[in-house]
Amino acid sequence: MKTLSFLTSRVFPAGEWRSGFRKLRLQFPVPRVLSAGEWALAALLAGNLAWTSLHLGGVRAETMAASWMLTGAALALHLLLTAVSGECPPRWSGVGVLLAAFLVCAAANVRFVTPVRWLGVRDWLAWAQMIAVFWVAWRGLRRAGPRGLPLGVAAGLGLAAAVLCVYQKFIDPGWLMMGRGQAAQYVGRAGGFFGNPNNMAAFFGLLIPPVLALAWRRGAGRWERPAWGGAAAALLLGWVLTFSRGGWLALAAALAAWPLLERGLRRGGRLWRCGAVLAAFAAAGGGLHLVSPAARARVDKFVAEHGERSRPILWRASLRLAAGAPVFGAGAGSFNVLFERERPEGFRDEPQWAHNDFLNTLGDHGAAGFLLFFGAAGAVTWRLLRARRGEAGGGGGRPFFHAGCEAWREAWQAPEITRAIGVGLLALGLACLVDFHLKIPAVAMLAAVLAAEGWRRVEGAAPAPAAGAAGAAEGAPAAGGEPESARVNRARRAGCALAAVVIVWAVAGAVRPLYHEEAARREGRALLDSLARPGVSEEEQRAVLERAEGLLFGLSPGLPGNPQACADIAYASALWSRLEPDRARVHGGAAELAARAALAGSDAVHEFWIRLGVALDVQGRRAEAGGAFARALELAPASALAWYHQAYHMALDPSENSRAAAAVETCLRLDPGHESAKVLLAHLRANH
Repeated sequence: MKTLSFLTSRVFPAGEWRSGFRKLRLQFPVPRVLSAGEWALAALLAGNLAWTSLHLGGVRAETMAASWMLTGAALALHLLLTAVSGECPPRWSGVGVLLAAFLVCAAANVRFVTPVRWLGVRDWLAWAQMIAVFWVAWRGLRRAGPRGLPLGVAAGLGLAAAVLCVYQKFIDPGWLMMGRGQAAQYVGRAGGFFGNPNNMAAFFGLLIPPVLALAWRRGAGRWERPAWGGAAAALLLGWVLTFSRGGWLALAAALAAWPLLERGLRRGGRLWRCGAVLAAFAAAGGGLHLVSPAARARVDKFVAEHGERSRPILWRASLRLAAGAPVFGAGAGSFNVLFERERPEGFRDEPQWAHNDFLNTLGDHGAAGFLLFFGAAGAVTWRLLRARRGEAGGGGGRPFFHAGCEAWREAWQAPEITRAIGVGLLALGLACLVDFHLKIPAVAMLAAVLAAEGWRRVEGAAPAPAAGAAGAAEGAPAAGGEPESARVNRARRAGCALAAVVIVWAVAGAVRPLYHEEAARREGRALLDSLARPGVSEEEQRAVLERAEGLLFGLSPGLPGNPQACADIAYASALWSRLEPDRARVHGGAAELAARAALAGSDAVHEFWIRLGVALDVQGRRAEAGGAFARALELAPASALAWYHQAYHMALDPSENSRAAAAVETCLRLDPGHESAKVLLAHLRANH
C-alpha cells in the first residue's frame, strides 16, 4: 500500500488523484470497446444460430452442450458491456417482465411440481435459452450493422436449407446431416438440415414473409427486386418440398391475413388482396396435386382419414392432464411420461411432446406459465402486425462490410419488414397448433432473433450510448461527498459483472456437463437396445455391454444422478445375468440397487418399475417382483412393454402358463410386431 501511495503521489499531487482517475477514464476508448463488443455479441448469436441449425436443429445433447456455451458467452458479454457502458437501466418493458416471470414460474415448477425433475431441468433450459437469445438480441444489439449480422446469417441458412431440400428430394432421399440417414417415415419429403420436414417448414415460414417484403417493398433498386424475389422463390421451393401440410396451411393463412391487418387500406382493398393470396395458394396447391405424386399422397391421406388421427389423441391427453392441474400444470417435461396413463390401445408412437406447443405448455406449466409466456409472445406478434409505417429499424453505426452492404442495411430497415416479421411469427404460431416447433432449439432461436429485431423497432428501445457517456454518468462529487447516483451506478456495474461471472460458472460447470452426460447416456442406451436384434453372438453381447456400462458408469463415480441413466444401468445388469447365470444374483442385486435409485428420482415412470421387477425376478424374489410389474401396468395400462414383462414374469411359474399366455396375447394386441412376445407365446403354447 505504501508503494502504491508513493506511485500515485508522484503521478498526481495530493488531493488530485480522484480527478486524475476520472481524466484517465474519460480518455479510455469506451465507444470503441462497446462497438467491438457489440460486433462480438452479434457474431456469437449468429454463430450459435448457424451451429445449432446445421446440427439437426439442436435435438442432440452434444449440440446443445456447445450451443449453451455460446449462449452463456453472449449473455455474459452483454452484461459486461452493460457494466462498461455504465448506462442507466432501460425503462420497464411489459414483455421483459412477463418473460422473466415465466422463467421464475417454470423454475418453481421444476423444483416443486414436476414428477420428472431431470426432464424438467432440460425443459427449463430450452425456454431459458430462447428467452436469453431474445433478450441479448433486443437489448444488446443496437447498431444497424451488428443487428444485420444474425439476420443475414439466418437468410443464408434459409437458402442453404432450400438447396439441401432439393438435393434430398431429387438426388438422395435418404441423406441427412452429420452422416446420418433419413428416417423411413420422412423418405420422399425434404427435411433440410433438420431431418424433420415439419420443423423445416416452420423455419422457412419464419423467413419467407420478410424476404417477400424485401422483394416488393417500395423503393427497391433495379437489381434488388429480382435478387430478393429469387431468394423468396428458393425459400418457397424448399418450403413446398417439405410436404408439411401444417406448414403449408400455417404460412398460407398468415400471408392471407397480412392484408387484413394492413393499415391505411380500405376494407375492399384488404379483402381483395386477401382473396388474391388465397386464390394464388389454391391454384398452386391444385397444380402441385396434379403433378406431384408425393403431394397427392399427402393430401389424399389427409382426406381419407378425415383429418389427423394421431395428433387429436395427443391433444385430448394433454387437455386431460391440464384439467387435472389447471393452475401450475402437471410438471415441466412430464408429457411423454404421463401420457402413458392416457395412451389408447393400438397407439404405438413415442410422441415425446403433445404436437401442439400451446397445449403442451398448458399441460406442463398450467394456466400460470401459459399466460406468462404466450402473453408476451402474443403481445410482440400483435404489435408487429399492427406496426405503423414510421416504425422502421433505426440505430447508428456502419453496416458490416461498410459501404458494400449499405443497400442491405437500408432494405432490411424498411418499415414493411417490421410487419413482415410479425407475419412470420404468426405463421410459426399457427404451425405450433399442430407440432412442437418451439421444442426445436434452432427454430426457437430464429424466432427469438426475429422477434427481438421487430420488437426493437416498435418498442422504442434507448439508443446506443454516446461517446463519453460512461465517464459522464458518474458526475462530479457534491460538496458533502460522493453523489448517490454515482454509488448506484457503480453498484449496478458491479452487479452486472458479478452476474456475468455467475453465468459463465453455471454454464461451464453445470449446464455443459449435464448435456454431455445425457449424450453419453443416450449412446449407452442405444447400445443396449441394439442387443434386441436377432443373431447377436455372445462375444458381441459382452463387448456391447462393457462399452455401454463404461458410458453409463462414466457419468459419475457411483450411480449417476440422472434417474434414467440409473434405469439403463439396471437394464444392463439384468442383461449380464443372462450371459453369466452363475452370477445371476450378484447382477440382480446390482440391477435392484440401480432401479431403486431411479425410482428415488421418480416413481411416475413405468419403465423404472419394470427394471425393478426384472431385477427382483433375477434374484428369485417373485412376490416382490409381481408388485413392481403391477405398478408398471397401473402407470401404463396400454404399454406393450409392460404387458410383455408381466407375461414373462408369470411364465417363470409353470402353474401360471394360462395367465402368462393371456398377458402376452394382450401385448401382441397392443403391438402385433413385438417379436419377443411372439417367441414367448410360442414357448407357452408348446409347454401348455
